[in-house]
Parts: sequence; C-alpha cells; structure tokens
Amino acid sequence: MRLRVHHRTYYTYTDSVRESANELRLRPLDTRWQRTESSLIAVLPAVKLHSYEDLNCNIVHRFEIAEPHDRLVIDSRAVVRTRSKVDFS
Repeated sequence: MRLRVHHRTYYTYTDSVRESANELRLRPLDTRWQRTESSLIAVLPAVKLHSYEDLNCNIVHRFEIAEPHDRLVIDSRAVVRTRSKVDFS
C-alpha cells in the first residue's frame, strides 16, 4: 500500500520571537515493513535544515532562526510504501 502523509505545524506569536532552535522528527522510519519513497520538509521563515541520525535510527532535522519572526510554519510531506506483515504466498 502506498500512503501519502502530510503534517503541518503552525505557530503564531503575540510578540516577535528571536533565537528559535528546533528539532524535527518528521521523516517516517524505514523498516522491514515500510519504506519512505520521498520526504520533504519546508519551513517558513525559510531556513537551512541540518540532519543527523539519532540513537533510535530516526532522521532528525534541526534548524535555528536568528531574526525576529511572529510566526513559524513547518510543513512535512512523505510518501511511504508499506507491505503486509503476513505473506500468504
């Protein structure tokens, strides 16, 4: 089965925020039963994402926003291919 996953987080602040640091764990984990075909993460205000693998094999994306901002939008889209855990063939 092919699944399309869309996740959006939207923050609005009453006052401008500076020095925002964030970590995201939004990329689906590849396992024996599922494989991520594509994954895209977009952030507004636009930032450069850095990634690393944590101790549980999750891909972690991190970013910092130094300039003042009154909103933050994180949009993640992925396509995941799954297969049944029971194979009767």
